[in-house]
Amino acid sequence: MAEASPPSAAHNLLASTALAALALSAYVRTAAPTVTGGDAGELIQLAAEGGVAHPPGYPLWTMLALLFSRLPYAEPAWRVALSSASAAAAAAGCLSFSLCLWSRCVCTALVGGAAFAFAPLVWTYAAQAEVFALNNLCHAALLLAAVRFDRARTPSRAYAGAFAVGAALSNQHTLAFAAAPYAAWALCIGGARLRSAGGVARLCVAAAAGMAPHAYLLAAGGEGAAWGSWGETRTARGLLTHVLRREYGTFRLANIPEATEGEFVERLHKYAQSVPCELPALGTPLLVLGVVCSLTTPALRQLGAVLLAAYVFYVLVFLYLSNLPVSSPFYLQVQQRFWPQAHFFCSIWYALGFQRVLTRLVPTRFIWWVRPLASVLVAASHAQSHFAKCDFSSNTLFRQYAAALLDTLPRSPRVLLLTRGDEVINSVRYAHRLLGIAPLLTVVDMNYAQYDWFTTRARRQREYSRVTFPGVHYGDRPGAYTMAQFLDANYGKFSIFVAGGFLPNDRSWEGGYRLLPLGMASRVARRDEPIDLDSWIAQSRAALPRLTFPPAVEEGSWEDILARNHYLSAYHSRPHFALQLAYEAAGTREELPLFEAAARLYDETHAVALNGSVALQDHYFRNMGVAYSQLIRLETSELGRARAKRLAARAFLRYLRFDTVGAADREQIEEGLLSLIPQPAAAAAATPTEAGTAARATGHKKKSARKKSKNTAASGDRNG
Repeated sequence: MAEASPPSAAHNLLASTALAALALSAYVRTAAPTVTGGDAGELIQLAAEGGVAHPPGYPLWTMLALLFSRLPYAEPAWRVALSSASAAAAAAGCLSFSLCLWSRCVCTALVGGAAFAFAPLVWTYAAQAEVFALNNLCHAALLLAAVRFDRARTPSRAYAGAFAVGAALSNQHTLAFAAAPYAAWALCIGGARLRSAGGVARLCVAAAAGMAPHAYLLAAGGEGAAWGSWGETRTARGLLTHVLRREYGTFRLANIPEATEGEFVERLHKYAQSVPCELPALGTPLLVLGVVCSLTTPALRQLGAVLLAAYVFYVLVFLYLSNLPVSSPFYLQVQQRFWPQAHFFCSIWYALGFQRVLTRLVPTRFIWWVRPLASVLVAASHAQSHFAKCDFSSNTLFRQYAAALLDTLPRSPRVLLLTRGDEVINSVRYAHRLLGIAPLLTVVDMNYAQYDWFTTRARRQREYSRVTFPGVHYGDRPGAYTMAQFLDANYGKFSIFVAGGFLPNDRSWEGGYRLLPLGMASRVARRDEPIDLDSWIAQSRAALPRLTFPPAVEEGSWEDILARNHYLSAYHSRPHFALQLAYEAAGTREELPLFEAAARLYDETHAVALNGSVALQDHYFRNMGVAYSQLIRLETSELGRARAKRLAARAFLRYLRFDTVGAADREQIEEGLLSLIPQPAAAAAATPTEAGTAARATGHKKKSARKKSKNTAASGDRNG
């Protein structure tokens, strides 16, 4: 497997640089031109404005992104994505260089570097503004330090490894799981000098030097922190809270209601399923062969055991602490962002296994040209097979979303937008702060508002000078205010809009306010405020979004969340709001025109060809049927009742096609449909009149339909 003589340092450097350049060109070609989903909008805006990102703060990444954000070309998001591409390409090159030093084979190194560089999860986060590519570079630097230490066990090389670990912790904590076995190995074989008090002290100093970027959090925090900065990092307690992620749970991914302490086996199974998908052809058998080679080849055995220990420790500990359910495609992709650090090892083993197979199968006289050719073909095939999936170059969805949302709002300094959900606030903050869309707008995020530091800082920032915060923070802890109190304090001063809905556990606002849907936002209005129905219908129709989605929207992706919870909801909410108004007007002269308006809006929405890989959901057709079934009771003409019966039956039949309909609900709808069928005269004389049966069936549907719609909306809010 290894060459008779090791490649020269110049050849190794040239080959690794060539691989890094090739990877960089692929990443730049597929880079997102604007903001993407997840944390990207927050990270870009705070990097460009010198702020503090959410815990643990990512100071090393923020400073690097700040430099790239100053480039004169393209949007800020593309510039920062270029920093991710550069870090990911450097990681691939560094991995290749290290693997060549260890295996003494350039082709092995190139296969390993390419297997890593063009893995879909690695590529995905190399083509957009995210912190994970820099994570991979820190890991590659640690591997290089370990390989060099294995070749010459001098204290200076151990100090370089400690510095790499410190730098990694300045970006993200999870590399600590992989670094622990490296550190234990280095101390065991480093000799008495390294294990002495002075040696350990110097290791600590080197690690502390790597963590020096944390000083950025001190400098960027405080009352004068950039708009949207997270936490209070000017105090020792606040800094530790931020760096250790105490507000989320140290080494935990989330503190949300969906978090679970179980599902370790399920997470392990999902991870194992993903491994062959990230590798080139014959990934699993070659990976296993590579592990065997690394443990049985004398020159590789010791470091090979360390790599295996680091891999096992990282995978088991991370998956154990990942407290999000893998049954949800969305929460699964949140966890998958951390799997490339484990794939780092898999790429190395794959390359070792691949070259062992070639050495055994190809005659010696041909190996000199077969090995490099096969290596190039594997790398090219791996890149080509994932190019389309990782091509974000035409994905402008989240910029479109933010622009469409902000365009529905009045251009006035007295407009307040309340946001909920990462996909909402992070898209809005990018468009609002960096692209200058709706510059007069005031934005308050309901998640941020739950922390004391947000209110303390906001009361001193000019952007919130007109906003009244009626408590220390929002929520249900001592000193908190409710949404009703916040709206009462600010309603007269602002036109208030909401994007993403209110928090489902705070219903205090419902008694005094209502939400009028306007595209992907809603206007807050007092419940006793008269509504000009025709004006609202026209305004809400003009605000309906027409977004261009990627060709394929993957389930659980941020694009999928946006499509279902915001794009589709914008179309659902219009007729449902009219239906709610109609029920509130029961027994008045407004009841008939409101049910007619609701039915008309359901028909109008049904005629729209939605994109974004979304389709109208089951409750939409149920509510459409309910609207028409009420018209059976209210229409005064025989022709009008006949039309209402036909359209109600059509809507309910569409509803019954869904396999999501429960048995009890299906039986109820079927009974209602049967009541619409004319009966023979003899049977009619012995049974209640058709009008009476329909009225009772309609009344029963009314309650069920409203409950169904409410539950669906709440589910959508939670997913966001």
